[in-house]
Amino acid sequence: MPRDGEALRRRHAEHFAALASKADVRERDGALSLERLAAERANLRADLASLRDTELASLELQLAVDLSQF
Repeated sequence: MPRDGEALRRRHAEHFAALASKADVRERDGALSLERLAAERANLRADLASLRDTELASLELQLAVDLSQF
């Protein structure tokens, strides 16, 4: 069973991964998506850094791919 910190890290990362996966700069609301991602930049970077070398590395990779257009 994951420790509380690991479970929190997973929920945090999953939340921001979902946000990043929904952002599409090519869509009509792309500007809003970019603004939201920019506002969450610190959280996104924290997730990328904290997921490295963990069992959640695949989530880190997906987050990086989804953020590539940002």
